[in-house]
Amino acid sequence: MKRLLLLALLPLAGCAITKVKETYSADGEKAYMIRCDGGANNMGNCYAKAGEICSSKGYDTLYVNGEVTPFGTASGFANSSAAVLTANSGAFHTRTIFVQCKGAPASN
Repeated sequence: MKRLLLLALLPLAGCAITKVKETYSADGEKAYMIRCDGGANNMGNCYAKAGEICSSKGYDTLYVNGEVTPFGTASGFANSSAAVLTANSGAFHTRTIFVQCKGAPASN
């Protein structure tokens, strides 16, 4: 039973990844692009990561974007003795915020 549960949850492991990229804002100051993609993630994870990066100094949110891109596939065949139709559908969630720390960022 435990093995079955593990196999069922395994596809979600890659769906909750938070990525951080150091970049620069329009005014030339250091900023961070934080991506929290996947169905098992949420925008709160992006804001939590911004809090970790900037520590108690806080941060300004420069940009926020969240999109849901639906996808689906269908395939099938039919002959004189059988017919099979297979359909899969879902959505890919992308979430991105750009933040700038107030003052110097915490060292990582």
